[in-house]
Amino acid sequence: MKIRSGFVSNSSVSSFLVFGFEVDGNLDYRKILRELFNCSEEELRDRGVDDDDLMDLFYDKMWESDIRIMEGTESGAPKDSVTIVGVEVAKDIEEMARTKVFDFDEEKSKMEKLRNVMGVTAPVKIYVGNRMS
Repeated sequence: MKIRSGFVSNSSVSSFLVFGFEVDGNLDYRKILRELFNCSEEELRDRGVDDDDLMDLFYDKMWESDIRIMEGTESGAPKDSVTIVGVEVAKDIEEMARTKVFDFDEEKSKMEKLRNVMGVTAPVKIYVGNRMS
């Protein structure tokens, strides 16, 4: 019987294919919520959203819009200081193996609008890789 004496991990990885752009630095969540999701300052106050809650609301709105945020290398970004924002075309290797229609022009337009609202100049790209799951 063989006994493994090295490092053993229970973590697993999954593959992804994301169409989006890199964000390097902090985001103005209030501005993005107002401009992209049409949230007024009054609406933000009425819902009890303070500065600490803006990030959570931002992430919820992005998720509802099928936009994914991948922060750091564990989630698939190329560096820990980088965040990828984009549309997840395929979330695992099985999904990559199936035929899926992706309207490139529509998604590129969506990403460019998002990029402009966020004040990001990085180009829209396709990201393929692995992340911790």
